[in-house]
Amino acid sequence: YRRMFGGAMRQAGLLAAAGLHALDHHMARLAEDHANARILAEALAANPKVDLDLATVQTNIVVFHLRSTRLSPCSSYHPACPRASAAQPPDGRGRK
Repeated sequence: YRRMFGGAMRQAGLLAAAGLHALDHHMARLAEDHANARILAEALAANPKVDLDLATVQTNIVVFHLRSTRLSPCSSYHPACPRASAAQPPDGRGRK
């Protein structure tokens, strides 16, 4: 169970330091982050290919799923894409 909660992470202190810095210096921008996340969520929810429950967007975290099986995170790696050869992952996960 230790690894499920980040117990195997290296450099956890570095992440903690970044979090402390954000809390000390960027709290004023947190409301702006929440508002931007809401704008993003509303735009995504308007797309019929996106499944997103707007009631779940209460902070700056937006979780959504793609409804169409024709879209995937690797769609930008499609061979028809002009940048496909430069953007192709080395293990070939984007190839169809």
